[in-house]
Amino acid sequence: MNYIVISAVLGFLSVLIGAFGAHIAAQTLTESLYKTLQVAIDYHQFYSLFLLVLSLFNSQSKAGFVIPGYVFKSAIVGVLLFSGSLYVYVLTGVKALTFVTPVGGMILMIMWGLLGVAAFRYYRAG
Repeated sequence: MNYIVISAVLGFLSVLIGAFGAHIAAQTLTESLYKTLQVAIDYHQFYSLFLLVLSLFNSQSKAGFVIPGYVFKSAIVGVLLFSGSLYVYVLTGVKALTFVTPVGGMILMIMWGLLGVAAFRYYRAG
């Protein structure tokens, strides 16, 4: 599937969840859970935009640097694990789910490293 489509779906969901957070969750959640929800939404929205920018960059790249697919895939998996685990925790109250959150964060950090290595190799070879 095209990464622009995936970023659009992720972006749509981030706005939908953000609206839920602003209009419903803010009045029903504890302050701590609401802050957790906001962190999940922030990361979700940021990485939705990040994927869109990367996708647009790749679509405009003719013969230059092309971002490898594993960077896109790790960003998607990372944000799903990071934000997704926090969303499920906020909805269910099952604290054990928050043990998945750092795994998502580590995948996002690895993704940034992979992007940097790919760029370094391309520009060093050029």
